[in-house]
Amino acid sequence: KVLIKNPLPVAINLTGLDYVVQANGTQIAKGRYAKPINLPAADSQMLTLPMTVSVKAMDAVNDRLKQQGKDTALYTFINTVHTDVPIAGKQSFTITMRQ
Repeated sequence: KVLIKNPLPVAINLTGLDYVVQANGTQIAKGRYAKPINLPAADSQMLTLPMTVSVKAMDAVNDRLKQQGKDTALYTFINTVHTDVPIAGKQSFTITMRQ
């Protein structure tokens, strides 16, 4: 689950999301949420996102961490948000978060 926030004073209508999860730069999961998302002004919504996880990729990251004597990884979430606004038309923008 993920919480999507709209800090703007106007509603946002999204046509979908594409997302990738990386661990130490290796893609370990990805997914697409193709349903419309309507976010009222200054509000948020909790979504359950479908995701395909690669166990093989996760094992490879784990093996590299063990070889380096580390037990933590840098996770990166790359989210592409799709909108269809009346004047501007179809737009997409990417948000990257690292943890």
